[in-house]
Formats: sequence, C-alpha cells, structure tokens
Amino acid sequence: MYALPYILTSWLTPSPKYQWSHFNCDAFEGEVILTGVIDPLHVSTAPFHYYTVGQQSKRAFHYNYTLTTHNTGAHTWKTLSFNGASLFSVTRPDIVQITYNMTNDSNNYFEAGCMHNATHPPTVKPAVCGYGRYNITPYLSFAINELAGGFTRLRAVDKEWRFPSDAPSVVVRFEGPDGKLGDIAIQSAIAQRNHCGTIKVFLPLRNLSLANLVPLGVILEAQETFAQYCTRSIMYSI
Repeated sequence: MYALPYILTSWLTPSPKYQWSHFNCDAFEGEVILTGVIDPLHVSTAPFHYYTVGQQSKRAFHYNYTLTTHNTGAHTWKTLSFNGASLFSVTRPDIVQITYNMTNDSNNYFEAGCMHNATHPPTVKPAVCGYGRYNITPYLSFAINELAGGFTRLRAVDKEWRFPSDAPSVVVRFEGPDGKLGDIAIQSAIAQRNHCGTIKVFLPLRNLSLANLVPLGVILEAQETFAQYCTRSIMYSI
C-alpha cells in the first residue's frame, strides 16, 4: 500500500541529469563548471558559460580559468589564471590572474592582476589591480580593495560551507557597512552525478568583477580538496 506514494515521489523528482542542466540557474546570467583534479599533470579548471543573446534557455562557453599550486617554504600559494582567448570579445575579462596565500584559515592575502586591454600583446605583463584579505572561518569572507577605487566586503550566508565528505556549498553575498547581507556575488549549486570532482556555481551578471572571481578561486580550491577525497574513496571501494 506504500507503492503509490513512492511512485508519485519518484515521478515528481527530476532526474540527476535534468537537475544538472536546469537546477536553480534561470535567474543567473553566468554558469561556471568547477572541476578539481588531483593528477599533478593536470590543473583544476573553471570554464565560464553565459546565455546566448536572444536564447535565454541556452548558455555558451566563453572562456576558461585554471588553478595552479606553488609551495614556498611554509606557505602554499594558488594562482587562478585566465587560460586562453575568449570566444566572445565582448565578455573577455580584464582580470587575468589572482594569487592567493592559502596557508591559514584566516587573514589570508590575495592579489589580482589585470590587463585593462582586450587586445593586449602577449608580451605585456598584467598590472596589480586589486588586493585584500579573506577568511575561511568562521565565515567565508572577503575584503577587496580595487586600485581603480572602491572597497567591497563579501560574506557567506552560512558558517559551514566546506565539508570533509561533500562538495563545497556556499552563497556569498555583498556585505554592507552595517553588516547586513545584500545581493549575491556567487552561489554554488549542484554536483555532477558520477563526477564527484565537478560542481556548478552561478554568477548574477556576465560582466566579471573581483567580487565574483576572488571567491570563485577559493571555492575551486575547496572543490579540489574534496576531489582528492572523493576520487580516492571511489578507487579504494573498487
């Protein structure tokens, strides 16, 4: 006599494939697929996709960022780098790299480099365009200074956002001077079925800013850490 409710529940629950394609994304312009890897011959990636003009139901690939690791003594550094040209010049980001000191859980430093020119020669080096501090605990939070002017604070809604046996899950919002949280800067969504190293995050706008990209690098590092756990668990279970 319990078969009918079970059948109805199963019928009403979207398939994992449908959830991956549609879950909670319609209100966001941008979608980024974060894939953490543990193979030293490869790097973690963050390809960006945006809605095609006139086709709000379909997103197209625009450009990619990668995350690399550099260890110097007692410090661990990660660099999020723009990797290759954008397929659409209108959305090509000025921010070409962000370097993070990921040694501690609090008061970590980051620095961003920008080109400020979508047609720059490949020999031109990026110039510092922003810097700041961020905390992993008690809340994921950021204080961002832009050299062009402007100061931004961001904070996660919940204290818990990274987990030892699950992918990172977080909503990062702008924080006002009074400590109140405002609009979303970046939001994680759902993991890809049978690919535990891959999750989606969403961006509210297609114009990429430090408020979007600085948290994204930290979330990608957390996904990289989880990928090490989940892929090894799968290997050991075989």
